[in-house]
Amino acid sequence: MGEIENREAYLDRYPSLMPDEFRQLCFMTYCGEINNRSKSATAYRKRFKVSQKQYEECASKLLRYGYLQTNSYVKPCRQFGVLEILLRSYRELLEAFAQIKPERTKYAEYLLKVVQLVVKDDFVSAAKVARPYVGISVPFNLFKYIQEQVLADARYINLLNESELVEMVDECLAENFANDDMTDDFLRQLYDIIPANNVRCNELKDEISAYRYFMTGEFAGQSGRPTMWSDAAKAVMLAYSGKLEDAYDMFRSAIQRSHKQKNAFPAPVLNYVYGIVLYRLCLNDKTNGKYRQSMDVFRYAKLVRLDDENFCIRLLLEDIEMEPLSAQKDVNRRINYVLERHQDVFCRTWAHLLYGFFGIRNEKISVPVHSAWIMQHELSGYIPIGPDAKARMQSVFGGAPLIS
Repeated sequence: MGEIENREAYLDRYPSLMPDEFRQLCFMTYCGEINNRSKSATAYRKRFKVSQKQYEECASKLLRYGYLQTNSYVKPCRQFGVLEILLRSYRELLEAFAQIKPERTKYAEYLLKVVQLVVKDDFVSAAKVARPYVGISVPFNLFKYIQEQVLADARYINLLNESELVEMVDECLAENFANDDMTDDFLRQLYDIIPANNVRCNELKDEISAYRYFMTGEFAGQSGRPTMWSDAAKAVMLAYSGKLEDAYDMFRSAIQRSHKQKNAFPAPVLNYVYGIVLYRLCLNDKTNGKYRQSMDVFRYAKLVRLDDENFCIRLLLEDIEMEPLSAQKDVNRRINYVLERHQDVFCRTWAHLLYGFFGIRNEKISVPVHSAWIMQHELSGYIPIGPDAKARMQSVFGGAPLIS
């Protein structure tokens, strides 16, 4: 009992895994977190006649394939799906795991209870058992475990409360944008799953529309009453049209509507545009220091001062008035520091823009850069792009790149 005879049941979802690899993935998910040399891992190896070396090699493969976050922990986004297929097709394997009596985390026990109801299509009961997170001492958010399921089947939305849905949309958009993995299908799918009865429905839909604007230069308009995202998108349009004072006012209106930050924005693209608008207004500030005061508040906002995703506008504002050679050395050093920590397309594209603006020669960054039109537009003076494409982008955004 506990051997995998029906390989076809998991091949569609995990085509790269051999039976022993899939079995170990299931066991690690069942436990929640398991050290390679723990008593639970030892009991597993004894039950299934697996050597220490084989177990560790299998964990390394699962990590390399993208199923694990560490050698002892399955990625949250993988766990719910693994438990589903384990319950639907490999109950004997589940029984074998239970007989081993391994140590299990509280959240692993909780997830299994939810999945047991979901596989019976009892989403009503699953939603009830999903709250509260009793006994789970580590930070836990169910949406991190069911993002894939929510996008594929709207019934899973019922397992999330309103704040978790908001957090899931925020994280999905930010992560996909950073990795340049934001398609029209993904945006449409995310837009369609938002329940009309969610108190922040309009805000979430405006957030999705704002990211579509970043990607294509097209904004669908606000979904209802103004939100932070609809006002911020309008502010970007005003900035490109050269109406900087109007853009500033709209940015301030957007910030006042924010549920979290009151001095900066959750999207680095918005902080980039807002920072440049402030800098240009400060050059000829005739408002008794209003713009300079806003600039000081913005620059010292935690998101701008410390967040790596905002390093582009941070370095621009801090080094733009330095002596050129000193600025080049400082920017190059600080870019290298960021890129040692982040290799996503978004950060590499910001680095490309800074290299171009400060006149730094660097062969580490090469095309292709981020596919978002707003990023392409800002980079158009520093990457090989034809005059027709430049003119089209300028027409779409209503003005020249802000960095020019």
